[in-house]
Amino acid sequence: MAAAASIAPLVAASEQAALAAPNPSGLASRTPSNRLPSRQGEGTLNLSWAGPPIGFLGDFNVMKALGTSWFSKYFSTLVAWDPAFTEIHGDLAEKWDVSSDQRTWTFKLHDSITFHDGQPLQADDVEFTLHLVLNKAFPARTSSTLNVIAGAQDYADGTADRVTGINVVDPTTIEITTDAPQASLLNSLAQTWILPQHALADIAPDVLVTSDWWKTTPIGSGPFKFVRQEPDQFIELERFAEYFRGTPKLERIINRIYKESGSALLALENGEIDFTYVAQDEAPRLEGNDNIVVVPGPSLVPNVLLFNLEDPKFQDVRVRQAFMYALDRKSIVEKLFKGAATLINSPFSLPQYLPSDLNVYDLDIDRAKALLEEANWNPDDVGTIEMLVWYNDQLSQDIYVALQQQFSEAGIKVQPRMVDNAAFTQAQVEGKFQMCYYGAGNGPDPDQVRAQFDSKSVPPNGFNYSRYKNEQVDAILLEGSQTLDSEQRPTLYQEAARIMNQELPGVWLWESTRFGAVNARVQQFVYTPAPVFARYDDHSELWSLA
Repeated sequence: MAAAASIAPLVAASEQAALAAPNPSGLASRTPSNRLPSRQGEGTLNLSWAGPPIGFLGDFNVMKALGTSWFSKYFSTLVAWDPAFTEIHGDLAEKWDVSSDQRTWTFKLHDSITFHDGQPLQADDVEFTLHLVLNKAFPARTSSTLNVIAGAQDYADGTADRVTGINVVDPTTIEITTDAPQASLLNSLAQTWILPQHALADIAPDVLVTSDWWKTTPIGSGPFKFVRQEPDQFIELERFAEYFRGTPKLERIINRIYKESGSALLALENGEIDFTYVAQDEAPRLEGNDNIVVVPGPSLVPNVLLFNLEDPKFQDVRVRQAFMYALDRKSIVEKLFKGAATLINSPFSLPQYLPSDLNVYDLDIDRAKALLEEANWNPDDVGTIEMLVWYNDQLSQDIYVALQQQFSEAGIKVQPRMVDNAAFTQAQVEGKFQMCYYGAGNGPDPDQVRAQFDSKSVPPNGFNYSRYKNEQVDAILLEGSQTLDSEQRPTLYQEAARIMNQELPGVWLWESTRFGAVNARVQQFVYTPAPVFARYDDHSELWSLA
């Protein structure tokens, strides 16, 4: 099987909104009326690339930080998703092939790619980067997903001095062999920035983790190169004229950092910047502003009330189903989210992984009470259920109150307990919670669900915080991870969705809509408020100012 590296057609901001998701908020994404032909050298784009979809920009180590879509301005990956997250195409890789046993992937790089310092980017740099990611002294976000490469564990354990499954064929060709077929390998590579061996080989991995190199002299191969940064103020990039896909049209991009999203929005409205992330409760104020295009999109972060299934109170599935029937989720989406969220009924949200016969669990108080009675679950005897939470924005606090009130209609007593993020995670890892309000980024590849619900992925080494155990689901998720067939793979995840829709390791709630806003003068702008767990190609080399 071969995958061509053709570049997807460009999508303007207003068109991208329709591609990325429906517009449940009712906000109109307007096509600017002042579209003009783009010209090279059209100046500086000021923006505020921050907020939940992008991550905290105080950490410049691209291998562990969450600013995926920002880092794509000055670093590159082998492959990248299209903005609608429907397919992966090449970035540094011109094309690739997969062997007949579906274990060996051969990537052919574009010719004449250079780093920002003029040095060539070749297969040796890819090999160097993958070894760095798989080195235990250099914790990277993709290390746990790239450990499927043959020999990765031996290398991580120190029993081998190289990863046997990574082989340089020639300066522009590299082979990656996995222990078993791995459908999500491309998704992992779409999150792995290729680093310059010539600049970093002499820095020990444990030193490089916190090195100032990332924020003083980073060398990438993306359309813009790093100029300088002033902590907590701005990051400045300039055009990389030798970018392998063509000289960028913008001369400069300046990312201005605001401590509050409201300040960034005010700067956008005043014309001081041309783009920012917009919080859900702030987006409506942009309606009617003809100078600004609002870009809504799915967060791909399902929210769920996760049960601790080791707690005897939740081990009867009828109790968990009662919790689902007790909630009027539709009213919360309509009244609190103002329609800017979509109900979910399984851990999957992308339509290709959703069967049509899922139970949608519409509000049914009588059914909830009957299920509790059948399970001999007396709310008065059980007492108050503690709901662990850490989101402290006003919308989330309103949601907690609504959940508490709705549960009480079925006689279920729930009390939110606010903790900070560190305490929340610690309670999940140690299993010291009853129920928690949880948001888990799934990203575009469904295999990321496996780490959250596989029986072998329980803490402290895994992320199955609910302690959910189902051998059939384990087998389906494993098969899905190893199935490269684009027609067969969705049917596997649909079956997993059916089972988890009934067994309910948590109360499935919703997936919120997120928003970006861009000045109408920005041309060929591509943005989707996607999760941080995958890089999409926004073709920023073609952005310009009218």
